Amino acid sequence: VQESLPDHGPKAIVISSAAKYEGKTLTVAGLAAVAAHEGKKRILAVDLNWFRPTLHTVFGLERTFGMDRIRADAPITDLVQKSPIDRLDVLVAPLPEQNTLETGSDLNLLAEKIIEQTRESYDVTIIDTAPLYPINRRMVDPVVFSRKADGVVLVVLAHETPRRRVKRALIALETSGANVLGVVVNQWERTLA
Repeated sequence: VQESLPDHGPKAIVISSAAKYEGKTLTVAGLAAVAAHEGKKRILAVDLNWFRPTLHTVFGLERTFGMDRIRADAPITDLVQKSPIDRLDVLVAPLPEQNTLETGSDLNLLAEKIIEQTRESYDVTIIDTAPLYPINRRMVDPVVFSRKADGVVLVVLAHETPRRRVKRALIALETSGANVLGVVVNQWERTLA
């Protein structure tokens, strides 16, 4: 990932997958922890999988704020929480809302704004997202906001995700203008069932 990105300036990396349960959250947590241990840079892990958030549980954190804080342009630094790892902060997903009228496009604009704001305070931002498929009208769509990031890594569960689905996801990302850095094959040692 480091070799695929420019050497200067803050970086935002999106981690997504072609299907659910591929290991995106674990990949985000691992990459963020390694990045924090490597140097004196400020690292932020962000949960933009607002439909099914789990990043907060990996770091033992609570979801503490609602969408109203994001809509009101609260500074990112006011919303993040410190993780148990030095130099690694986490922006958890907002609390779920009842009867929200926001569409996916409104949520995508909020996600893009968050990515831009993280560049002001963090050297590296690693973003956990929903899977690209199936699409849900209430989700923050990784295809839409990935073009705002410096790169995208696709997580694929070995011997589980159909190749055609992975290919479809890669084509969708590339067509949107996202910079696909590569693929992480999760559980590659697993034997075929």
